[in-house]
Amino acid sequence: SISDYQQVPLVISPNPAHEKSTLHLQSGLENVNIELYDIAGKLVLSQKQQNSHEIEINLAHLESGVYIVKVLQDQKIISQQKLIKK
Repeated sequence: SISDYQQVPLVISPNPAHEKSTLHLQSGLENVNIELYDIAGKLVLSQKQQNSHEIEINLAHLESGVYIVKVLQDQKIISQQKLIKK
């Protein structure tokens, strides 16, 4: 199973989500990449963020299911958490 990993605190709300969800990271992080993977490990969304306190991700195009949100800085995972799309 995939465990949550939080070097940097991450709150996802709402979770479970329908159309969109917001990632709440501690302030002060810059130049992060947000990656969303399906349960099979396929990258389904990737977006760069300059200022990363609150990041909205659009889930409307995705199938219902469990996804893994990864937050990366300098190609290193700094936070990882499950997200459920209803």
